Amino acid sequence: MPGQNEDSQVRRAVAHLVSGNYFATLGVDAVFGRTLSDDDNRANAQPVAVVSNGYWRTRLNSDPSAVGQVAILNGLPVTIIGVAPPEFFGERVRQSPDFWLPFLFQPQIELRETYLERTDTYWLNLMGRLRHGASREQARVAGHHRVATIPDQPGRHAAYPQRKQDIERTYVHLYDGGRGISGQG
Repeated sequence: MPGQNEDSQVRRAVAHLVSGNYFATLGVDAVFGRTLSDDDNRANAQPVAVVSNGYWRTRLNSDPSAVGQVAILNGLPVTIIGVAPPEFFGERVRQSPDFWLPFLFQPQIELRETYLERTDTYWLNLMGRLRHGASREQARVAGHHRVATIPDQPGRHAAYPQRKQDIERTYVHLYDGGRGISGQG
């Protein structure tokens, strides 16, 4: 892995699985290289990651040529495509992850079956930006409608009647993102 001083060392790293439009939604550009795109989260995409600025400075020795190098994460070769800016820590108000990867690679990173095909697990946090001129209430209603219609979308497994009712009763609440998701109560 780039930045290693001696023979191949195993180091603990924190990875955060995100959508391809994660950085674009948050309005964040890479300092070096690029951020993730929707194409990085498509079937048959090559495993790629953006590294945090802290990881780049401390583990990769602030080397701009780290972009394009391959890191091995839980046995998965991942190409580093970009370095996040120093002020960016993600949406969580704790320590920044070391890597941001497309959630497509969740099974390889977490070493468990994919969540993408599970209909019995709540695992996704959604975030977005209000369109210019849109109100918070309009966004909440639209979000609620999207969640309530998930069982009826083409390609989805039919939900059991009780499960479908539970999903339809799901309440969507919107929070300001300035405090991050850890600051919600």
